[in-house]
Amino acid sequence: DAPPGAALAAAGEGEEGGGGTAPAGREGSIARASAALRDALVTVDFFRPFSIDGETGMRYRGTGVVLDAAAGLVAVDRNTVTSTLGDASLTLGGRVTVAARVEYVHPLHNFALLRYDPACVPADVRVSAAKLAPRPLPPGAEVVRAALASGGANEGPDRA
Repeated sequence: DAPPGAALAAAGEGEEGGGGTAPAGREGSIARASAALRDALVTVDFFRPFSIDGETGMRYRGTGVVLDAAAGLVAVDRNTVTSTLGDASLTLGGRVTVAARVEYVHPLHNFALLRYDPACVPADVRVSAAKLAPRPLPPGAEVVRAALASGGANEGPDRA
């Protein structure tokens, strides 16, 4: 199992990508990461109908990453899913919304785990798990951040 905070391995050299020859350098890393994560990123909507612990926000939206498609396990940040008390839903493939249950919110680190029923996903919607690196990236390593935006994927290079 990968340790908490393990990096997504989608942008690494030699990873399987979208089938064609990717450009070299930074554009190649972004293209490989986009292809590898295309079916692993989901939109997460979280609704909390009342205030908890002084938090007054009620509706949150963010990007989650599928960790296990067969088990329906998704990781998301705690800015999107702030507690276990609320209703969560996932939009898969940009077009199908399914209910999700908050399984865990880490008390210190910025992540929460959601679970959805894979049987509720239509057969024509592709969902796959992101591949995680076996260990954390070294300081200063170049990474590619990826998220979903209303107009499509939003990615770019960053430093760890």
